[in-house]
Amino acid sequence: MSVVPGETLTLEISKIVHGGFGLGRVDGRVVFVPGSAPGDVVEVVVTDVKKSHAFADVIHVIQSSPHRVPHMWPEADVSRQPDRRVGGADFGHLALAFQRQVKTEIVREALARQGDVSPEWAQSVLVHPIPGSPDGTRWRTRVTLHVDDNGVAGQRAFRSHRVIPTATLPLAHPDIQAMAAHSTLWPGEKTLHLGRSSTAGQWLVMAGDQPVTVTEDVEGHTFHLNSDVFWQVHVSAAEVLSRAVVDAVDWGLWDEGAYNHDLYGGVGLFAAALLKKGGASSQMVSVESHESASAFCEQNLAGFGNAVTITSDVMAYLRQQQRGLSASDADRYARATILLDPPRSGAGRNVIESLVALAPRQIVYVACDPVAFARDQKLLANAGYTLSHLDAFDLFPHTHHIEMVAGFRADV
Repeated sequence: MSVVPGETLTLEISKIVHGGFGLGRVDGRVVFVPGSAPGDVVEVVVTDVKKSHAFADVIHVIQSSPHRVPHMWPEADVSRQPDRRVGGADFGHLALAFQRQVKTEIVREALARQGDVSPEWAQSVLVHPIPGSPDGTRWRTRVTLHVDDNGVAGQRAFRSHRVIPTATLPLAHPDIQAMAAHSTLWPGEKTLHLGRSSTAGQWLVMAGDQPVTVTEDVEGHTFHLNSDVFWQVHVSAAEVLSRAVVDAVDWGLWDEGAYNHDLYGGVGLFAAALLKKGGASSQMVSVESHESASAFCEQNLAGFGNAVTITSDVMAYLRQQQRGLSASDADRYARATILLDPPRSGAGRNVIESLVALAPRQIVYVACDPVAFARDQKLLANAGYTLSHLDAFDLFPHTHHIEMVAGFRADV
């Protein structure tokens, strides 16, 4: 049976898959349905059709899943018409404990299917909660609001540029909620960037404004940055991930004099954590392509005497390192610990192959997409690196996103 956009179907949802979609079938064709839950029977309208699958929106829940709860964000609930639902909380209709079960299964499936990890190893992984509100709300320290032609601020509808007024911002930190920007008129504006710093309170930047200076304190270390550069968005994420990175290192293999690296280093969060643990004389090179972030990284690591910050694309940097590699440099790489925190798409084959050509002793990988990570994990395994450590965290409650920190050791 073929389906066409605009067609109405009745589906039973069997599971939730990577990307946060519920999965249903009609005559063998897979249909991905956002906002659904395993056990739902739903009436849906088809929105897009591909060669092997289709996408559809819920228009009515005929039979509710036992895992379905009232959406924590009313503006995203399926009781609204699909084009009037905001995006950004695609698991908000699922019980929080069940969300973590779903995320755990998604990570396990990715490791086994895309990563060829043994079923026993994959089944040992759990997605853990991190400190924050017990109901999984009030964790976002950065929020973007869009403004419509009437000056009304809100969030965009799912898969759309349409601005939906939002009476509430349940995922936003209380300091951001208290600014009440979402209930204020902003005539002539297009975008509002709201943020909250652990040291300096809240801030607001309008489109076209200069970024504001921000400081963040993480376990006694002050990081300087601005509103334009990346920072972990969950109020507890910087501390949780810094500790996880330290835990992923085999400190018996750490060599202070080796060519230790932090690739995709940002403003130096993880480099600082490793240097504090690794010793005052530890060598560390942070590589970051974003010029502002790299400049802040240099400032943030200034207290470590052997830290170097390089502004460069990671791929270009690794290839440059391979050219004319001396025997002494090769030895220092062979004793190195290298951390990489790539974008959501993963490091990819070219970066992984260039990295393993330098033969570091151990690799720590921070990942925000389980399938991209699993593909890179398989490349590392084929190159002689064993996955020896993996933590997974529910860093983004009420969304499908997951964060992982893994440790790899060179086979010897």
